Amino acid sequence: MDIKILSWNCQSLQGKIPELKHHLHSHFYHIILLQETWLNPKISINFPGYTCLRHDRDSTSRYPHGGVLILIHKSINYKKVTFSKLSFFESIFLEIILNSTSFIIGSLYCSSALKCCDYKSDISNLLSRPGPFILAGDYNAKHTSWNNLNSNRKGTDLLKTCNENFCDISNTEHPTTFPAIGPPSFLDLVISKGILGITKPLALNDLSSDHLPISFTIPHKINIPEEIKIRNFKNANWKLFRATFTKELEKFTSNQPLNFDAIPGLDCQVETFNKIINISTDASIPLKPPFVFRYPHSQLIKQLKNRRNFLRSKIKNFPSLKRVVNDLN
Repeated sequence: MDIKILSWNCQSLQGKIPELKHHLHSHFYHIILLQETWLNPKISINFPGYTCLRHDRDSTSRYPHGGVLILIHKSINYKKVTFSKLSFFESIFLEIILNSTSFIIGSLYCSSALKCCDYKSDISNLLSRPGPFILAGDYNAKHTSWNNLNSNRKGTDLLKTCNENFCDISNTEHPTTFPAIGPPSFLDLVISKGILGITKPLALNDLSSDHLPISFTIPHKINIPEEIKIRNFKNANWKLFRATFTKELEKFTSNQPLNFDAIPGLDCQVETFNKIINISTDASIPLKPPFVFRYPHSQLIKQLKNRRNFLRSKIKNFPSLKRVVNDLN
């Protein structure tokens, strides 16, 4: 069975518990991620069939309107995970154990009053964490890349950090936030890394808040690809390479020197030589993720780019072309 997930900025959960229970009676979810619960520790929450894990808002914080909560169905194998590098985001994380794989899932809330420098610091720490994860919630970040009418600083920082860390941003087709003043916007996002097959989030016209709940599904047999890395020759330690190569060559040839002029056993000697090179390479040349441009160019943009580059090479002789090149840019 696929894992069904609901994420919702409820803006005060206490008075909406009957409403949420009624929704769960007709719509089953394995995991429910809630933001802006506005709960204090004295309030107890009980949903039959679910385990409740929560991080209540801090009333002494500069950003008091928060609190996050996860309801996880008792059929799901999990363990709670702590992540201490976040200073301003409200967050709670679980490690979901599914078949022979595991991944992190988190519920996050970022206050709209959070300073951009604090936002950038937390989002960098959050998305640079190793391993596969899914993080859903209210990021309070606007960007035209996920269908907002305009972009703000937080949205620009979020998109840049996702690109740097090979994360995917998923948004609904329809707006999820309807403020009292201003146009509807897309603030509720699903950010994932290293997990393939997650369905596109769907905005639901249920539950009372100025944020619509969103639902998405993780396949039962999730596909977590192995991280592809390439050699970083720029940071290679060639002195260590030569030392390792000499040491391994002496070790492999102490009994019988390599002789590539001898036809018998030539394949075996070539294999030995390649093995020495691979050992030396592993010891001295680090690995790095390959650069991947996440948004492929269309054929039209490729043609315009080629024309721009051609005209740019002629600017020295024909300065009047500079305006055309700027237009192409």
